[in-house]
Amino acid sequence: MELPDALSPDNPGHTQTIYQAIEASTQSPVPEVRKPAEQLLKACEELPGYTSVLAAIATTHAAPTDARATAVILLKNMVRVRWRSRGGRGAVVGDREKAALREVLAGAGMEEPEERVVSQLAVLMGKIARVDWPGQWPQLFPNLVASLVSGIPRRQRMSLCGTNEVLKELSMKRIGFDKASFIKTSVDLLPVLCQAWDSQWAIIEGLLPSVAAGNVPVPGGSDGATAAVEAVSLGTVCIKIIRRLLQFGIPGLDHPSIELLFSGLLHRMQSVVAALEQHQAKARAALNPNLGGGKEEREAVFLGELQELAERMACTAVDAQKDHPIGFRRYLSAYLSFFCEQLSAMVRSRVTCPSKGVGGKGAGVGAVAGGGLWREAPETFGGVVDPQSIGPFCIQCMSFVANVVSCSSYREEVLQKVQLC
Repeated sequence: MELPDALSPDNPGHTQTIYQAIEASTQSPVPEVRKPAEQLLKACEELPGYTSVLAAIATTHAAPTDARATAVILLKNMVRVRWRSRGGRGAVVGDREKAALREVLAGAGMEEPEERVVSQLAVLMGKIARVDWPGQWPQLFPNLVASLVSGIPRRQRMSLCGTNEVLKELSMKRIGFDKASFIKTSVDLLPVLCQAWDSQWAIIEGLLPSVAAGNVPVPGGSDGATAAVEAVSLGTVCIKIIRRLLQFGIPGLDHPSIELLFSGLLHRMQSVVAALEQHQAKARAALNPNLGGGKEEREAVFLGELQELAERMACTAVDAQKDHPIGFRRYLSAYLSFFCEQLSAMVRSRVTCPSKGVGGKGAGVGAVAGGGLWREAPETFGGVVDPQSIGPFCIQCMSFVANVVSCSSYREEVLQKVQLC
């Protein structure tokens, strides 16, 4: 096929050609069809307008999800190899075309309904932000915040996922002279993200009694159940973002939003852990592996997401204490008591919940055992718990206590309290 000098999303023929090449390169099992399509897409990388055509395909909701997700993957590759000049090797995407793609991400991209495409668009946003923010993309965070506070669920989800990926990329970058901009942006973002976390928690808190009673909401059920499942996922993303802001952007723990955050975070973590424990106790009492035992796939996915939420909350406390031991001191006693209680419960569960290696039938029943969160019941060999069977939540409990014990900023009586626990 003879290629034009430039591509345009306004030309239906250009868009159709690229779309058909995407379909053939990903769906056709015939090498004679697939390889020419791959070569065509590779050749189009050199043409002006290619990213605009890909963006048009990616944001056409009527197109198949697979093709749209592939279009975003191709865009990510363009950012990787064509966004910046690399010693004259290959054509570079023009400034107007870059600006057009950023505009699509801030506009039509925020309306994305499909989860698979959302995750790919979020990563693409992060890759571009790593290069273009703040100089060429000063409106990135204002646009993300506007979508987050819009009250439109799909825009809020895209905003949270995009913010998470952008901060992930920026935190891995050697920011240098951008550090001041990053700190200011983080300070401005924190209250907005804490408010979003509060909104998601209000939904999560309402479903915990049902979880404790053994009734797990699953996606695809009622509208309320779907919203509840979505809230757990988005709540986890909120906590990830807040943790990143505290790690890389907020210089201390004296921000008013931080005091409110850590004052309430412990209670929320306790509530999630308690609901999971009660759910698992009912499953064991009923001897029904399908009640909280992870046998029913959709229920298992939800319980796993709830576990991850508890783990991420614990991670946030662990990192804040480690990075700001003096600032965290006002919250230390309550968090330390809770994490020590979880570790004590983990030790007790070695006796009350036999493992596969030691005793039998109770093993592998649940997502939660005793007071600590495991993926499975803990494995023991010769009376010693296998570290591979201990879940991420309990590992965070251990990390918190270990960090407190080794922290030179704390007084001797704090260490004595840890020993008593």
